[in-house]
Amino acid sequence: MRQQFKMATDDDAIFYFCEDGFIHEEVAIYEMWRFYNRIYELSGQHLVIHPQEHENLYKESYGPCYLFLSDFRHWRSVSDATHVIFTHSFVVKKYWRYFKNTKYVGEYNKRRLGSERRTTNRLFRHLPCFAPIPALAGHLQATHLLPPFFDWRALWNESAPDR
Repeated sequence: MRQQFKMATDDDAIFYFCEDGFIHEEVAIYEMWRFYNRIYELSGQHLVIHPQEHENLYKESYGPCYLFLSDFRHWRSVSDATHVIFTHSFVVKKYWRYFKNTKYVGEYNKRRLGSERRTTNRLFRHLPCFAPIPALAGHLQATHLLPPFFDWRALWNESAPDR
């Protein structure tokens, strides 16, 4: 995880940092790029995109929350996301202090130091983070992690090799 983030500090580009276990809509990268670019053009400010929303956004009082409409879907501001993010390398360089401890994600005894709450979620004190509605991706790790309004089974079936 940390190696991916570190790699971005040597570049000047938009990056999509993604873990395994995610299934994506075919248009995911394009739509994230379009939304990012549009908000950047309008505000002159970098942002962060998380490709899926979580069910807990609908179960708990969550706010404040802002909604934007793009050419393709709505985007909701969030302050809780996984390390799967779409952002510019400038963000990683400027806020490296929030990325450096992701090195602990794989260490059993220290993994809490690399948790999102202690690392990348702290970005959202400085930059907005948005998740698409409906989601552009879903994490297939566990049923409760799948975003609502996301037909992952159809995507799975479409990507299955012909038998």
